[in-house]
Amino acid sequence: MNILLLTSEFAPVNGGIGAYAREIASAVTELGADMTLLVPDYGRDNAKDDAALAFKTLRFRGGRIRCVNAPARTVR
Repeated sequence: MNILLLTSEFAPVNGGIGAYAREIASAVTELGADMTLLVPDYGRDNAKDDAALAFKTLRFRGGRIRCVNAPARTVR
């Protein structure tokens, strides 16, 4: 099963939404799903930290945003 989850917050920014997204991604990966998290890049190179995760991350340009605006901001 392939799962894509969009979140407006993720590491290196610490917060409840990011922690919840990480827990969901970790749990479904342990269950055998192919998990990809779509997260903001905060204007940084996060490749080293993302490589250590058990699931894939795709970063979009931006910082903390409201999820209602996130899909429009991810289209390049």
